[in-house]
Formats: sequence, C-alpha cells, structure tokens
Amino acid sequence: MKKKYITVREWIKNYEAGKYDDSSFNAQCSAGWNDWFCPDSELLPKLKKLAKLITRIEDDFILDNYTLTFYNIYPLDYPLYDQIFFDPINRKKIKTGSFVVNCDHPYKSKHAYEISTERSDWKITFKCNDIDEVLDTIHQLTPDYGLLGMIV
Repeated sequence: MKKKYITVREWIKNYEAGKYDDSSFNAQCSAGWNDWFCPDSELLPKLKKLAKLITRIEDDFILDNYTLTFYNIYPLDYPLYDQIFFDPINRKKIKTGSFVVNCDHPYKSKHAYEISTERSDWKITFKCNDIDEVLDTIHQLTPDYGLLGMIV
C-alpha cells in the first residue's frame, strides 16, 4: 500500500472522526504505521496512546507542514518501544526539519519520552516523563524549523 502523505492537522481530523479506529492492517497503515515488530493487534492500542500526544499539538506550523509516521522499534537487547516521526511534507521549503519523539524508550533512559532532531544528527536533545513537556518542546522547535528551515 502506497503511503498518502497528509498533514498532522488532517491526521488529527481523521483520528477524531474515527477513521483509524479499525484494527485492520489497511486502516493502521493508513494511520501511519510503517514498520513494527509487535503483533498487528497491538497497533490500534498503541496508536490510541500516541494520539494522546498528537491530538494536543496546537502549533500551526507543525499542524500544517508536517506528516506523521509511526514505528515500533525493536532494539536487540531491550523491549520494544514506539516512535513518532515528524517529517516536513515539503523538503524544498523545510530542508532539515525532521524530528522524532520516542515513547517509552527503554534504552539508557528512565524517561517516558525522548526527542531527537535531524539538526542534532539524531542525538537525543530532550527527555521527560510528561506529555505537557513534550508539547512545550515541540512548540519550541517551531521557531527554529519555521524560520531557519525555510528557504528565504
């Protein structure tokens, strides 16, 4: 199935309308799952957990210029964890604006969330246990990506 890129705002609208409530393979791929190691039956519950963060994003720049992809990561020596990949829809407009939110990442961390950015060479730049802190950090990325990542 070829992935259709939609904005975060469109994703939230689809999610709230129940478009991703079906646990079928096609519905979950449509929601943005790209790669996973957990059973397919776990994707919908994981999506609902990730949506608690995504549906609270209020920054217009992120909402209108980014798309979402979800990964269920399998580190060889640690438990599975989930990742939300935020990627600019228009790479000509935003050259280095991708960022990742790792959720319940078990490797070298006791934090529920970690954020890394393309600009930091994917090094973890923020760790926390609170969704509000993650949202604040995402909002702080906006001026950086919105102004410095744009072609002027």
